[in-house]
Amino acid sequence: MHGGENIFLSSGMHWKLINFFAFAGLLVYFLRKPLAEFWKIRSQLIRNSIEESQKKYAEAKALNDKLQARVKELEQEVSRMVKNLEEEGELEKKRIIQESEALSARMQQEAQQIAQQEIIRAKEVLKKEAIKLSFEIAENAIKKNLTSSDQDKMAEKYLNELQKESA
Repeated sequence: MHGGENIFLSSGMHWKLINFFAFAGLLVYFLRKPLAEFWKIRSQLIRNSIEESQKKYAEAKALNDKLQARVKELEQEVSRMVKNLEEEGELEKKRIIQESEALSARMQQEAQQIAQQEIIRAKEVLKKEAIKLSFEIAENAIKKNLTSSDQDKMAEKYLNELQKESA
């Protein structure tokens, strides 16, 4: 026997190496399918989350469009109301000029207040939806940026650290 082999055999290092490789082989054998299934489920969950976020974005956008259309309708309705009041005021001008002007002014003010209240209410709804949507977009951006290669790198780094600690 050579001197180098004798130290190797007498220190029991060969058993440690055999045990390590046997353990590593068993880990690979038993964890291969569960890890593959885990990553498959994880990617499906991420996909589902992205699809749900896209649906919510579309719903928020549709609600925003609907509210914008409603605001425009209210503005047009206010304009029509003002125009009608002015026309009525002209027809009855000779008879009751002072009453028609007071009534017209009061109705314009009420219509503007209603329109302002609707606009404020619509803005609040839009603000809430925008905040909710921005959180969802941020969450999706984080999920999108974590790629499978990043996950593989993290797993490889962990295995390397385990190997270093075992040695």
